[in-house]
Amino acid sequence: MPHHQYPNEVLLCHGYLGSAPIYPMVAISIHALALFHQAHRACPRYSIQSFCKTLCYIHQVPYRAYLTTQLSAAYDIYLEILHNVDRQLKKALGRDMPDCLKRWDSTVYGTTPRLDTRCPRLDYWIDAEAVNKFKHEVNSMLSDPYDAWEDEHHRKQMFSVFHESGIFIAVCRHQFILLACDMIKSGEL
Repeated sequence: MPHHQYPNEVLLCHGYLGSAPIYPMVAISIHALALFHQAHRACPRYSIQSFCKTLCYIHQVPYRAYLTTQLSAAYDIYLEILHNVDRQLKKALGRDMPDCLKRWDSTVYGTTPRLDTRCPRLDYWIDAEAVNKFKHEVNSMLSDPYDAWEDEHHRKQMFSVFHESGIFIAVCRHQFILLACDMIKSGEL
């Protein structure tokens, strides 16, 4: 294309990523990089060197150590592209700020809240009714001598504007999510 200035632009249009920024001698398929990305996520011990040897066997090319270096460079570029796309997507969706899960309570502005009738299909989420069963037990434990908040009135005012203040998760030692709790306002708590 006339507007392409670099070989990597042309390679990307055809689904490949070069291993060097200006004059790449080797190009790796985006599909191959995506395959390694998913395989490495499933098995972190599966190394880039093992993947490079696999590609060499598939293409009947003798393995050389420099090929792993080139594949590693292309993979680093691939991960950088994924990161930048994800960052731009979060910015476009308005989720690029810290604490983006906080949601204003509709009563602050006097609007009518919309009822969300959707139910999660997984048993990860603890629903509000299950949590509300313990709301009276929490009041008896609120007198914490180690509470760092000096001004309780300021604390109540600050958190009262949020209907939703974040998600807390419980994970096992293998980092699988066991439970997730969406922290929502519950009565006076």
